[in-house]
Amino acid sequence: MAYSITGFVYLYGFLALAFLSYRFYLTWQREETAVSKGFFLFVALMDLFFFITAIGGLLFANNPQVLKWVVVSVVFFQSSAASVLGYVIPYMKFPKFSPWLGFSIIFISGIVATFLAALTTALPFLESNGVINWNLGPSTEILRPLLFLGTILPIGIILIKQGLALKIKAAKIKAIGLGWIFLVGVVAGLIDFTLTSVFHLGVMSNVISIFVLATSMLLLVVFTQKLPGRAKLILLRHLKSQWNLENRFTGWTDVPLSEEGIESAKELTKKLAGFKIDQVYTSPLIRNRETTRLILENLDKTNLPIVADKALDERNYGNLQGLNKDEVKKQYGEEQVKLWRRSWNQAPPGAESLKDVYNRAVPFFKKYIEKDLKDGKNVLVVASHNSLRAIVKYLEKISDDDIINVEIPYGGLKIYDNGKIQG
Repeated sequence: MAYSITGFVYLYGFLALAFLSYRFYLTWQREETAVSKGFFLFVALMDLFFFITAIGGLLFANNPQVLKWVVVSVVFFQSSAASVLGYVIPYMKFPKFSPWLGFSIIFISGIVATFLAALTTALPFLESNGVINWNLGPSTEILRPLLFLGTILPIGIILIKQGLALKIKAAKIKAIGLGWIFLVGVVAGLIDFTLTSVFHLGVMSNVISIFVLATSMLLLVVFTQKLPGRAKLILLRHLKSQWNLENRFTGWTDVPLSEEGIESAKELTKKLAGFKIDQVYTSPLIRNRETTRLILENLDKTNLPIVADKALDERNYGNLQGLNKDEVKKQYGEEQVKLWRRSWNQAPPGAESLKDVYNRAVPFFKKYIEKDLKDGKNVLVVASHNSLRAIVKYLEKISDDDIINVEIPYGGLKIYDNGKIQG
């Protein structure tokens, strides 16, 4: 049985991606957002592509027919991964466009690329230097890079720009490091898709680029595993209240948790188990206080100091408080209601805007919570949706336009590991 250098390098890449995939899985389970889920699915699909290539290169290096179907499978999984980014990119940066449109265009194009790869008569072969020449047809070589590079390049740039704007050192390093990996992936893709065939660099250059990419991924996992820092910041949105269950605008109305919300506390507690907490902040609203009580009781940490302040209350929804959200959408239109609920400076009649909430929540955060973090305390903040969105906007320097896309589900977590606040 002939082994190939290609197989060993892709096995190395598979292991590196497996570690990275696990990290993204944990982030998705913790945050439960579309973006964290999208990044996990992308990395998992890429890991599957590396695994299939590794098996082909290690066990079937001298079998061109098997390698041909390895190529077809790889094109499919690469295209599927690219289609996930096709969803994530508009979701993050272009809210006027449906993420599903980006997903559908790339996925359908990927099916075409897979079909073309299956139709090509050229077969892969093992070169004398131990490297597999995949020998893809020209049609696949044109369409595949357009799909793949057209998604990983923008997402790499987006991540680096977001990382540069972050205030928390650990989060900054993670975002920039991940963006760097995407850009290294662009280089590897260019070598694989274009430079090897156009400039006759030889397929060994692709193997080297994959090795560099895998090493970069491992370094990101290692250096962001336990960065030196002074504290952790945990943001937690309250569990589902009775009016949340009834789909009514709540705002400052003091509504207790629903039975569903109370039952979900046990599952949420599992996500917080193992975190050391020194200080708790919440708001006086009963849904926030009940969430705090349930979590601390389940964690057996009822002796922790708790500060409840109205600065962390939900926004005042004015004339909408108590009304059914679907009925309000019928009256004012879905787009107007979305602007009232999620935009930066538009407020419903007689209500607060997110900007108003920011102007009370963030000064409180800077004065008390940020001080605790700088003193090395691990802080849990249990609050309402818009007070947390305001804090997230401040921490991550989210623009006034982009904040409309930021949502935190009931019982949703935002954890800033080693959350040392800079400046």
